[in-house]
Amino acid sequence: MRIAFVIPGSGGGGVRSVVRIATGLIGHGCSVRILYRHQPPDLRDRVRQMYLAVRYRRGHAWLRSFPGEALPYESLTPKLVGSNDLIVGVGVSCVLAIADLPPHCGIKVHNSRGVEPWRSDDMTRAWAIPMPRIVVASHLVPLMRDAGSDDPIFVAPNGVDRADYFPSVPESDRVGVGTVYHGGDVKDPELILSALVKLSRLRPSLPQYLFSTFPRPRRLPANATFVRFPSLAAARELYSRSLVWFLASRNEGLPNPLLEGMACGCALVSTDCGGAADIIEHGRSGLVVPVGDADAMVQSILRLLDDAALRKRFVAASSEKLENFTWPRAIDAFEHALAAIADGSASPTPRPDHHATSL
Repeated sequence: MRIAFVIPGSGGGGVRSVVRIATGLIGHGCSVRILYRHQPPDLRDRVRQMYLAVRYRRGHAWLRSFPGEALPYESLTPKLVGSNDLIVGVGVSCVLAIADLPPHCGIKVHNSRGVEPWRSDDMTRAWAIPMPRIVVASHLVPLMRDAGSDDPIFVAPNGVDRADYFPSVPESDRVGVGTVYHGGDVKDPELILSALVKLSRLRPSLPQYLFSTFPRPRRLPANATFVRFPSLAAARELYSRSLVWFLASRNEGLPNPLLEGMACGCALVSTDCGGAADIIEHGRSGLVVPVGDADAMVQSILRLLDDAALRKRFVAASSEKLENFTWPRAIDAFEHALAAIADGSASPTPRPDHHATSL
């Protein structure tokens, strides 16, 4: 198969996942290119990027590691896209961009990494375009069906690399609680900070571990360890020092921090944010709480901190669950979906059954 991925930029976790999938497809004998949107930064952005690169050694190496052709674009044109068997638009903006391309560019496919509420009008338009879809988590299937999509929908989740994420400190050093901090509304930073402040009052000696691409928030308790733009080794250590890892998001596709926390041996608590349902079986491999409920989050974290036997059962169940989230399986699922779309054998996917209890 000849495949062109169209992605909205050169950085971010979504790019990492696309590069892993695209690299795996090349390994399976496919011809794959990645087209990424490039907007020349203004002077302020250039200065900021230079500062971050020096101060935090920041740099997006995902596209640089891609063994195929990666091309920037400012405007997507038929000449740039060329002729492919399939052209995969990743996310709402790219679906809208590929929808206007002529048929000779290839069969158009919508790859959804999650709901994008910050561009709800564009999302409504993109989801209404007749196009086969590959989604990263099963909760997106009924959402797209409810939005009126009758197109074939395949579920192809991300993977987690156990060579990158594993318990990296002695188990006796696993003593705290951790999370990823993000300032965007969809990640609910207010819940993150409220939960950590409450935990600090209730358990002043409990270490807190966070990493982020954002600056350290002012309300963060003084005893919290906060790392901005961590290396892989630093992030792995923060996971590994946490007894419990929590996710506060209002909405997620398939949240990688939960998979990474599982791989590093953490017990998990998450809001009922969508994609967490594919990862956590409530009461068996973690705890799920209502979106926006800081008190429920804190009580669930305390429950796991205080019940070592329950925590260990969850970690053991999570280790088994991770077998469903390897990169070889993710690449195989994506390739199967593309092959079915290319040969016309794709059929609509039924609504999935969720394992997590909706609270």
